[in-house]
Amino acid sequence: MLKEMLQNHNLIRLEADVEDWKEAIVRGVELLSKAGIVEYRYGDAIIESTEKVGPYYVICPGVAMPHSRPEDGVKENGISIITLKKPVYFGNADNDPVNIVISLAAKDNTSHLDMMQEVVALLSSRSCIDRLLEAKTIDEALAIFN
Repeated sequence: MLKEMLQNHNLIRLEADVEDWKEAIVRGVELLSKAGIVEYRYGDAIIESTEKVGPYYVICPGVAMPHSRPEDGVKENGISIITLKKPVYFGNADNDPVNIVISLAAKDNTSHLDMMQEVVALLSSRSCIDRLLEAKTIDEALAIFN
């Protein structure tokens, strides 16, 4: 399911060149917005929330999963994945710097759980994370989800 969504909606970018954590969020949300999954304002909501409560979504070393509430512009469930050319700091002492940003959009509290199981499986394997970081083409990145 996740592989098809990523492929069909063009939701993967590799080696994105960003200046800081805000630009990393904007880039991930842009992919979701172009696919019609979220409204562009969704990224503003994530940034605002991060500035208020911190980068709680930097979930493991090198990986951030920014997200916000459904009412902040989510139209349907979706995930975008970007790898960063240079890691950036989100302000999470335990897990910075970040070089993978998985932007999550959930339209409610439950319908995205299947999609999340696939992401958790990816993140639970260091070799999958490394393969994603080493991917030079979208096809190489998508092969991780087989």
